[in-house]
Amino acid sequence: MGRLTSDDFARVAEAIRAAETRTSGEIFCVVSDRPERYYGAAATWAAVAAFTVPLIAILLGFQPWSLIPEWSDGPPPSAHIAEAFLAVQLATFFAVLALIGWTPLERLMTPKRVRRSRLHRIAVDQFLARGLHHTADRTGVLVFLNVPERYAEVIADSAIYAKVPADHWAACVAELIRSAKAGDIGGGFVRAVGLAGDVLAVHFPPGALNPNEIPDALVQM
Repeated sequence: MGRLTSDDFARVAEAIRAAETRTSGEIFCVVSDRPERYYGAAATWAAVAAFTVPLIAILLGFQPWSLIPEWSDGPPPSAHIAEAFLAVQLATFFAVLALIGWTPLERLMTPKRVRRSRLHRIAVDQFLARGLHHTADRTGVLVFLNVPERYAEVIADSAIYAKVPADHWAACVAELIRSAKAGDIGGGFVRAVGLAGDVLAVHFPPGALNPNEIPDALVQM
């Protein structure tokens, strides 16, 4: 992915200032270059494998106790059979957990809706952490991008949401994702902020005072 430079941060801040001269909305940008970890998915697949793989192996003729030399001459007592089966389950669980949890399989085997739900929560947390819900007229807007996941979202406070449907931000989201793929993250934010300013200017023109309630900035997580 493209790296953000100090010039990129300055360009985005200037784009926000320019957009906010046309609207009473307050725009703030957050970018994350941190790959998300989906531990729950890895643990779920490992648990499923631990329950199913040993059973399938036994149905195919595998005898768990054959792994223990002193039991290789014949079936051990039933208690030891259970212990051997449990040992195979544990070995399967940790093997699959390591395979999925520490490789790209973790993301591939996590349902898309789960990944999107996680990233949406992160975006909402950033919206709240940056105080965008505390503007006087409830006109805060967060422009969020997670680069590794190629996920972008625009979150608007209640006053804006009441007038501007979520699909009105589609152009901003598409521009951020396209730019992330092209390695031009800074330029993507500049253009997305301009598009957001166009939408906000129509529905929320600047007031007589138009104070700057939120810093004009791009923040990297």
